[in-house]
Amino acid sequence: MQLNKTTKVFQKRLDNVDARLNQLCDNVDTILMMLKQAEVRKQQIIERTGYKAEVTAGQCKYGEPPLDGPDRPTNRSEVFIGKLPREIFEDELIPLCEKAGKIWDLCLMIDPASGFNKGYYFLNSYEISPGKPIKANGSIANIRLFIGNIPKPKSRDEIKEELSKAVQGVTEVIIYTPADEADKKKTRGLFFC
Repeated sequence: MQLNKTTKVFQKRLDNVDARLNQLCDNVDTILMMLKQAEVRKQQIIERTGYKAEVTAGQCKYGEPPLDGPDRPTNRSEVFIGKLPREIFEDELIPLCEKAGKIWDLCLMIDPASGFNKGYYFLNSYEISPGKPIKANGSIANIRLFIGNIPKPKSRDEIKEELSKAVQGVTEVIIYTPADEADKKKTRGLFFC
């Protein structure tokens, strides 16, 4: 009698596992279908705009070929978009961004393990899907120059003075002092400007 009860419990658990596996397979099939449809829509956008799309580990890039001159956007024209639902891709983002103007470059960060976006890309409070407003922040490029192999006893002011003799536009010099040095005036032999 105990064996019969154990067999029934075991069979019920197997049935639950089987039902859950079927549900997961259905979810995977739905996700794959959504991804294929998104890719078809993205290809239609690429054909319409003539832009290029490039997929690398961790990101999908969409935009015009690089060009120099007056048409090139300034450094402060990039916008960071956050709070993006993970299942949103370029096929929905590009038409949304085109409402604000011409797109120069769109970079969607992708989680390589799942294939979904990481929730942000490089419009404000636009509700991209029900209950999911996106958030936009201005993005400022980190335009710093690393310089190494400098004499360790040089001070920040000495470095800035020497550098200003060679180049224009140096606004700040960032030096790092060795953690174990009692004399905090020495550098690690490197700086950023």
